[in-house]
Amino acid sequence: MLSKACDNIDDNFLVSEKRVRDFLELLKIHKIQKKYLIYGRADFIAKHPEIIKDFKKSGLRTIIVGFESFNDNELSSLNKKTIAETNEKAMKVLNDNGIDCYASMIVMPEWDKEDFERATIKMRKLGIKFVNIQPLTPLEKTDMPFDESRLIIPRTECEKWDLAHVVVRPEKLTLTQYYKEILKMYERVSLNPLNLIHHLKYPLYMQIKLFRGIIKVRKQYLKKILCQK
Repeated sequence: MLSKACDNIDDNFLVSEKRVRDFLELLKIHKIQKKYLIYGRADFIAKHPEIIKDFKKSGLRTIIVGFESFNDNELSSLNKKTIAETNEKAMKVLNDNGIDCYASMIVMPEWDKEDFERATIKMRKLGIKFVNIQPLTPLEKTDMPFDESRLIIPRTECEKWDLAHVVVRPEKLTLTQYYKEILKMYERVSLNPLNLIHHLKYPLYMQIKLFRGIIKVRKQYLKKILCQK
């Protein structure tokens, strides 16, 4: 049964094909017209473009997707059990249906400036408009083997294990350089002129909110960079 006045969050809404189809059918039966932002898996999106198309008609506006990477070797090391091609197909489905994507991406400690550049170019090419960049954070019980000697922030400093601080020592860049590359990547995706033009479709208050969000994230990384000097 659908609640008339309730804000619900589901971290993995796009898992069961039957469940989503049933949900869409209930929306039609009860003539519910709302706008939806959901979490979704890339493999589900790539495999079910027709469901995404139907969902768009029923009010779907934005999907948060944990792509993590568009590199097969990195996806394997992260135990994602998917491939880059699937992520790219998912982005095409979203773009074809005019659905915004908040992409979650992981930057690896072995990256150099060229790796940051390649990842940035790929995201811009795929039309990613909103991005959440996370330095690799080997949280406990994530089923990812990890050498603890590589940590530069102890696990006891819980407040810094927030998926924003660099907790693993970069291999090819200084910590300051690494933070600068993260910031540059974020700016080049978020402030891509094509993306800014896209945002004009939103009401003015939403444009202001988006811009303030970008400025806030930028300030957070500038603060981290200055702390290293």
